[in-house]
Amino acid sequence: MGTPLMWAGTFHLFLGNALIGLIEGWLIAGCFSLPKAKSIWIMVAANYFSAWIGLLVLNPQLQILDSATIENGWSRIWCMFAATYLMTLVLEWPFVALCFFKGRNRMRDSIKASLLAQSASYLLLFGFYWSVSGVSLFTKTQVVSAKSISFPDAAVIYYISAQDGNVYSRRFKQPNDEKIFDLASANSNDRLVVQPGAKDSRYWSLAARRDADDDSKVRYEMLLPELDVEAATEWRATMTDPPDYKQLAGTWSNFGEAARLGEAAASKWKFTCGFWAFDGLRATRDDANEKIWISYETPFGAWPVRNCTHLPGDRLLFQLGKDQICILEVNSMKLALIARGRGPVAVLARKP
Repeated sequence: MGTPLMWAGTFHLFLGNALIGLIEGWLIAGCFSLPKAKSIWIMVAANYFSAWIGLLVLNPQLQILDSATIENGWSRIWCMFAATYLMTLVLEWPFVALCFFKGRNRMRDSIKASLLAQSASYLLLFGFYWSVSGVSLFTKTQVVSAKSISFPDAAVIYYISAQDGNVYSRRFKQPNDEKIFDLASANSNDRLVVQPGAKDSRYWSLAARRDADDDSKVRYEMLLPELDVEAATEWRATMTDPPDYKQLAGTWSNFGEAARLGEAAASKWKFTCGFWAFDGLRATRDDANEKIWISYETPFGAWPVRNCTHLPGDRLLFQLGKDQICILEVNSMKLALIARGRGPVAVLARKP
């Protein structure tokens, strides 16, 4: 259970700091002709101190990626790497200075030793965490504006706004989103769902799934009762016969295979979003033996993929993290942020 990064972080906090302290102490002692045992024990203590102080006190203050998006997240990741390096220098320097206690050039030598030791160990840590993190969301896609991706004229996206909790619709040829319902949702697990009409299978209804701590108190609030559209059926609804649209999961548990909308039903691509942020989004095409995997999980934050809909033209609508509604064009690997919100669904308006 868990992800490689979770296990790596646990190892680092409890055992890895001892190994890093050993390396730093050995390096300082060897380069500055100091007693090895003393230097090693001091630097082991320094690493446990800085790691736990960073985790318990400073780390919550450095979660700047909580407010980041795909449009600025990559640069903020590198800023965080630089910030943690500087933070480590500050926190561990008094311990390094202790290694030079009573030395003639204590200040100068301790600064040199600190830069040497922290730079060496940070390079090792950088490689270690990079190997177990998920950064392919940025390295394997091209982040573009929504205008750079073409969409079917009939596509309409509905979502809950992150700003006011109300429901908005987006048509890609309209300059502004339109508010369609005053929902005032404040629960991050709320989302939108589509359900077939009670009287005519041609029509669908748009509803909001309002989450609750008690599953028996989950309710569905009707927003638009009769939409003459094509909609996508979720895989959970089809697990029963007839389909049960009252047992759909909230946003946090709405992962798995993406619902296929319109012509996407015949696509050779299959999209799946995983439970963990590291699992991210996977796309497979068996006929061409193609596989795509993108995810974002680093020591500074994680964005799981939820609420996926496979659109015509092999584009995927999904929610990234808590409030990024994105479109991925798999053939070009272009990724765009189209709105700040949650619980998105897509439909195709029928031709008059």
